[in-house]
Amino acid sequence: INECDTVDHNCTQTCSNTLGSYTCSCRAGYKDNGYGNCTDIDECSMGTSGCQQLCFNTNGSYYCQCNTGYKLMNDNSSCDDINECIEDPGVCPLRSNCINTLGSYQCNCIGGYQMNNAGICIDIDEC
Repeated sequence: INECDTVDHNCTQTCSNTLGSYTCSCRAGYKDNGYGNCTDIDECSMGTSGCQQLCFNTNGSYYCQCNTGYKLMNDNSSCDDINECIEDPGVCPLRSNCINTLGSYQCNCIGGYQMNNAGICIDIDEC
């Protein structure tokens, strides 16, 4: 006899038939709260997610994200710097050089030019 099929067992997630009885268990991402109910495990607050930068808990799981200027790698947990200078060659104004930095980038005007308040490299008036 499979007691999981015939008995009013009160298992909230998984019922496993045993010899003459049954046991209740929780699916992955959940734990027994001590009263026979399964509650979500917050992998983010427990520090078990493996997320390198940002962790978001969901019911029974979690997902990782990266800070601005970084991209999530194929392992879905580690982050790598985005090279904005390569990804978007027009990110800096004309007459400037793009320098990639961790999580960002910097635009430096070439010699003889300086950046104005609008972020445009203008000719320095040497006179």
